[in-house]
Amino acid sequence: MKYRNTFRFRFTVLFLIVLAVVYAGTYFVFRQFLAPYALEKKSDLMESVCQDLLEMDAGTNDRIKGVTSFAEVFQEEEAYYQEYLDFIKEQYGISVYMETTFQRVHPAYGSQLQTLRIASRDVDADYMKSRLNNLKRTYAMQSRFEDSNTVVTKENYTIRYNAETSSDNNHIDGWGGADGFQFLVSMTVADVRNNIKIVQSFYIYVGLGGFLIGGLLIFLVMRRATRSVTRLTDISNQMMEMDFSAKYIGNSKDEIGVLGQNMNALSEKLEHTLLELKTANLELMNDIEKKNEIEQQRTEFISNVSHELKTPIALIQGYAEGLSEGVTDDPESVRDYCNVIVDEAQKMNRMVRQLLSLNQIEAGQNMLDISRFDITELINGVVGAQEIELTKKKALVIVRQHDPVFVMGDEYRIEEVLTNYISNAINHLAGKREIVIDTTTKDGNVRVSVSNTGKPIPEEEIDRIWEKFYKVDKARTREYGGHGIGLSIVKAIMDRHHGKCGAYNTDTGVVFWFELPCG
Repeated sequence: MKYRNTFRFRFTVLFLIVLAVVYAGTYFVFRQFLAPYALEKKSDLMESVCQDLLEMDAGTNDRIKGVTSFAEVFQEEEAYYQEYLDFIKEQYGISVYMETTFQRVHPAYGSQLQTLRIASRDVDADYMKSRLNNLKRTYAMQSRFEDSNTVVTKENYTIRYNAETSSDNNHIDGWGGADGFQFLVSMTVADVRNNIKIVQSFYIYVGLGGFLIGGLLIFLVMRRATRSVTRLTDISNQMMEMDFSAKYIGNSKDEIGVLGQNMNALSEKLEHTLLELKTANLELMNDIEKKNEIEQQRTEFISNVSHELKTPIALIQGYAEGLSEGVTDDPESVRDYCNVIVDEAQKMNRMVRQLLSLNQIEAGQNMLDISRFDITELINGVVGAQEIELTKKKALVIVRQHDPVFVMGDEYRIEEVLTNYISNAINHLAGKREIVIDTTTKDGNVRVSVSNTGKPIPEEEIDRIWEKFYKVDKARTREYGGHGIGLSIVKAIMDRHHGKCGAYNTDTGVVFWFELPCG
């Protein structure tokens, strides 16, 4: 995800735009309204100064009573006013010029008129007096300033903008007075405007600095504020990839915290649901595989049965037709024909009985009769039953266990297993033509092994010998009437016993084995 497409980037830019708009708007207000506002406040200040001067004059008249020397009056009033005028000039930039005229009757001098003229120390008193007279005269002669320049007019004073054209000489003047008292207060507009320019310039730098600092703070705040949102986004991306291990960690009760907890709950539910779906899907696939396997086995079974029955049926049919057509009159030949027919019929009968037995075992139709019996005695009995075949094949049988060994199982079915193993060993003898039957006990189980000397089974086929109708050597199997069902019956019987069976090659032949629990 590109950074400019993130929630954090968009909100940071949005806040920066808002900050820039606020800064630009504030600067516009400064440009448009600061100067009029400052001049209005200066006018209010000048009005306050005028009122103070009138109040000071009233106080002065009270203080000079009882004074007997003009020099004393002059000295006292000059110091009093000078201190105030200097203060006004220094603090507010307002120049003041004033005249106070008072009359005093003295026994020695009679009636005397005294005028006190004073201005701020760095102001030309004569110039200020001239301006005062001009303003008063102009105001008395015409009213050309009233449309745009009059600020305020009171009973004892007037504050008015001077209408000089030069911007450097534009100033605000206030004049007024009472009986024996008049004053002029003046302030240069250029000084106010210069101060405003300084303030505006300062605001530009402060604003830019504030914009940069504000942008950094906004970025840091948004980074912290969107950390939870980023984490939720990462979790959702993992959920899209079917990875539900990531969880939201947080205890906040706000909307983000509630969303995180809901995503955790959703993740757990999805994981559980998907696990159930996978399990159901796996079971369905297993069922389909089993169905396909059963269908394949059914097809193979029909094909194998057809193949196994085809040869004996063809032989029986051929020999029977030969007999019916009188191919030979020789009694010996007729007897041979009949023996072939009987032999092939017996093979078909044996195969059918084996198939029925295998089907009953696999279907669980015949319950096992589990009992405790001596496996050594059972081995000796099966070997004895095979005596004729052993003699015919010139086979040597070695039974290594002679002591009784008791096991738990269905004795009849285990006898069928031993019969199949020993019959296979007899039919595949070679070399020394020895058959060894051994019985060992280990971990609570008894293993019975039947080995013979002969040709080994190819390793790639050793796991398939338990399949129905599977034959390693089909030609030789036909010689002794095998159909590839015997070992399938062995596997089915041992599965019903929950036991194990198997086969492996040795240097001299093949070993078949099975295990039963000790009795």
